[in-house]
Amino acid sequence: HMNNILEINVEERWVRVQTGVVKDQLNAALKPHGLFFAPELSTSNRATIGGMINTDASGQGSCTYGKTRDHVLELTTVLLGGSYVNSQAFIAAP
Repeated sequence: HMNNILEINVEERWVRVQTGVVKDQLNAALKPHGLFFAPELSTSNRATIGGMINTDASGQGSCTYGKTRDHVLELTTVLLGGSYVNSQAFIAAP
């Protein structure tokens, strides 16, 4: 079901998760470290990270914290034929 939190890097403020991780599950794991994953969704008790990425979910606080795409650093995607695609965020120079 791909619902595991694989790594939390508190110092660099990033996590590595599988697509089936639910937003509330992730935030419960981040809370002891003073971190959270935005935006705030009314469906956060059932919204998966994969679904949020797929729809670029936004909600309350999006104007302050950004949409889902603003928090994704890298994706590893498995295509239908079994091949992998790795993609990273592009940060434009000022």
